[in-house]
Amino acid sequence: MDDNEKKPVLQTGDIGSLLDLTTEFLERKKAVKAKTYSEKFVNPTRSNILTVTKEEKKVKEQTSKDRQAKIQQSAEAVRREEAEQLKRQQILEQKACKYFSQVPAFT
Repeated sequence: MDDNEKKPVLQTGDIGSLLDLTTEFLERKKAVKAKTYSEKFVNPTRSNILTVTKEEKKVKEQTSKDRQAKIQQSAEAVRREEAEQLKRQQILEQKACKYFSQVPAFT
């Protein structure tokens, strides 16, 4: 190492804060190592993470189809609900017309 390339040195007057920082660093490092990811998200044997295997492609297509089916069902339910609301509104208007035609006018 040259004199120009010295390692950074942390200087502090309080040794407790330095120990707290190192403890926190070690805890975070340990937590990251302890966290396990399922193969669904990360395939460690693959050299390129951008490549998609046939199984992953099938799973992706299936989830896409499921999502589209759910969207279709939701859209159909909304259309059905709107039609029912319109029908109820028309029935209420017809009843109101009949009621007001039978009520004598106040003069």
